[in-house]
Amino acid sequence: MAYSTRHRAFHLFPCLPAELRLQIWRETLPDLDGVTLHGYKKGCWDLRDPLSGESEGESSALGRADKILDFRHERLDDVYIDMPIVFVNREARGTALSWARAQGIKMDFNTDKGCHVFVLPFNPWQDALFINSHKLEEFCIEPADRLAGLQLRGQSAYSNPEITQVALPHTALTSEMAVFYDLIHWFPRLQVVYIIVDIEIGPTLPKFSSTEERARHKERMKHQRWKTSQTQGHSYVWDNKDRKFVRHIGTPIGFRSMYREIEDYLAVGIAKAFAKRDVERFEIRPVLMVL
Repeated sequence: MAYSTRHRAFHLFPCLPAELRLQIWRETLPDLDGVTLHGYKKGCWDLRDPLSGESEGESSALGRADKILDFRHERLDDVYIDMPIVFVNREARGTALSWARAQGIKMDFNTDKGCHVFVLPFNPWQDALFINSHKLEEFCIEPADRLAGLQLRGQSAYSNPEITQVALPHTALTSEMAVFYDLIHWFPRLQVVYIIVDIEIGPTLPKFSSTEERARHKERMKHQRWKTSQTQGHSYVWDNKDRKFVRHIGTPIGFRSMYREIEDYLAVGIAKAFAKRDVERFEIRPVLMVL
């Protein structure tokens, strides 16, 4: 007799020891490996007055500044985390919520969906700010625009955002290489720049979808958790002792021409900029971006 095996149920699951059931629930939770990418958007740069005592223990430049230019990373869009086991039963829900709290995941009400969703806020020490091709010019211009009024009044500003990792599409190597100077200038704490070799940041939209359907697809893609792959490709690490970039060999990712462009630019551009500064860590790493 023919029968379907698509929806089998393990009816003895409740009879398993509690430790084993909890372990199984934990195995179904999302894998948060890789570096989460949060897309850059306009409106995160903000000018404010220095706080009382803020300059203590900081550089003299902060003490002389009239204003502070902050990058308000909390204004970046959160990414959604899919955890369907919260709807299974009380035990699964408790396991998922406990894990979510430990990971910094929050539950928020989505007015568009009319339900609660789990979101992962941007963490400047773990996540990367992804600046897509069509946002590069906007990124370079926005902080300068915010400072234009200060310069006219003869005032100064200090900026030292907490951003430590940035991701760029590989097309920036040929079209907007000057963006590296802006990254170094506006993000002094920057440690890693990921070069996204695969810049396909969403599934192919159906060719004959309606405008409304395509808009829904794009909105869904915007909040998905995109991350860097675990594949370790070639990377270029700044050697502060020898004052030069050193190539670390890994799995080849991307085209040879891309690596030549990186090496040429490092030799004539970034290396000269770093030679005048005390940079403890800086790395350029080509990676794949995956969902």
